[in-house]
Amino acid sequence: MSRILTTFLAMGLSLPAIAGLHTTLAQAADERVVIADDDPDWGLPAPYLQGRGGMGYILTSWVFDNLVGQDAKGDPAPELAREWKRSPDGLSFDLTLDEAARWHDGEDVTSADVAFTFDYMRTNPHVFVSLANVAGTEILDEDRIRITLSEPDAGFEAGVLMGLPILPQHIYEGRENPRRFTDDAALTGSGPFRLVSHDRAQGRYVLAAVEDYYRGAPRFGELLVVKMSSEAAIEAIRAGEVDVMTSVPFRLIDRARKAGLSIIESAAGHPAKLRFEHEGVFADVRLRQGLAHAIDRATLAKIAYRGGAVPANLGYLQDGSRWFNRKGLHPIRPMPNARRRFSPNRLGAWRRWLVDA
Repeated sequence: MSRILTTFLAMGLSLPAIAGLHTTLAQAADERVVIADDDPDWGLPAPYLQGRGGMGYILTSWVFDNLVGQDAKGDPAPELAREWKRSPDGLSFDLTLDEAARWHDGEDVTSADVAFTFDYMRTNPHVFVSLANVAGTEILDEDRIRITLSEPDAGFEAGVLMGLPILPQHIYEGRENPRRFTDDAALTGSGPFRLVSHDRAQGRYVLAAVEDYYRGAPRFGELLVVKMSSEAAIEAIRAGEVDVMTSVPFRLIDRARKAGLSIIESAAGHPAKLRFEHEGVFADVRLRQGLAHAIDRATLAKIAYRGGAVPANLGYLQDGSRWFNRKGLHPIRPMPNARRRFSPNRLGAWRRWLVDA
């Protein structure tokens, strides 16, 4: 919990690079960490009540554990499952749960909870995780479970095991619409923190550490998330009133550095896209390709984002992703001729130029 990392998504045909900003947390031994965020509300920190943005997921991850976690480098690490093994054919995973894991109400976390979660989320899909490739689950004993896939999936560990929050069966069983289940019990997780209070009007969350958390007591006793503009957050951090702000606009980077704040830079990995309906004049792929060549993305990134973005690669996956493979990519380079010859008022001429080319 020494730093909170979130990404700032720039709107353009580029890959953002600036992620978050934090102090060095000199007061790390203190009980409370104050986190400033400029969004008004991220919902409640529960799988079906959370906001769909990054901070909503982070809040929920403090309250609900996944089967597999991440270490400081982002690699798979034990969480509810202390060990797991993929079968040689890639069609099943055997997981052994940490026998010390407990729900916040004191009940044991068991393989029955995991099996229930997979069944329940097939009927009530989770917003971030797809279980379409899960053929079934088999409870081997109280702390061991086998998950079977319909076909091998190289991304199952990183996508499902690391992304799916596990639900307590004794709380969610019989809840036909979990998005309307807003009782306090809905926030019963097995994570390192529990929600103490949430003020939607003020955009304020207070979370308290679970002292008997099965993976060890959290470093901080309390997390306070407060709504605050970026400008105010910078001044509050400098004054020692705030420890972390979740993101910083590019226009405030220089101001933040001058204030002595430490800035964490990280590629967001999510390209912003320009999309076309594939009908009408844009039904012709050559027109779409021509426009792609006409946009100077490098200059756009330099001017619009002040060096905080880079041209994206083709497709969704970007540099830094473990799934990215540059081999075979065909870069889109700007064509000055295309930009000079394009005129919004002469679409017919533009089309003829593409066809003739």
